[in-house]
Amino acid sequence: MNFLGIVFGGAVVLALLALWVYALVSAIQNERLDSARRLAWVLVILLVNGLGALLYLLIAPNRPSAEEIRLAAALRRRDALQRVMRRA
Repeated sequence: MNFLGIVFGGAVVLALLALWVYALVSAIQNERLDSARRLAWVLVILLVNGLGALLYLLIAPNRPSAEEIRLAAALRRRDALQRVMRRA
């Protein structure tokens, strides 16, 4: 194997390791998961390695729900209105 192949292979391994660590930390800190689902995802990531990390990142509930988006928008509108009222 030549030097370029070793460097490329090492880069791929480091990228997969980074993806795996990111998925594991994300699963542990994900507030949208209850404790049983969090434990299940951590076990899947640990036991199935790269595939488990990829599955977690693709299908786990990481994105805000529509209700959370509406609530955040309402809070931003309220805050903007309060700033306008303070200036008046």
